[in-house]
Amino acid sequence: MPSLMGLPIQFYSCFISYSHQDASFARRLYDALQGRGIRCWLDEKQLLPGDDIY
Repeated sequence: MPSLMGLPIQFYSCFISYSHQDASFARRLYDALQGRGIRCWLDEKQLLPGDDIY
C-alpha cells in the first residue's frame, strides 16, 4: 500500500463508537480514558476531513 508507507503504526486500547447525538458524552469518555493513560481512537480526534479510512 503505497499510501501507508512511511507512516508510523499506531496502536489503541480502545475504540469509541457512538451515535452523533451522544458526541458530547463520547468526548468526555475519551478525555477521561486518555487522562488515565488509555489510548483511545475517536473519529473526530484521529480523522481529518478527506482522510481515507482504508
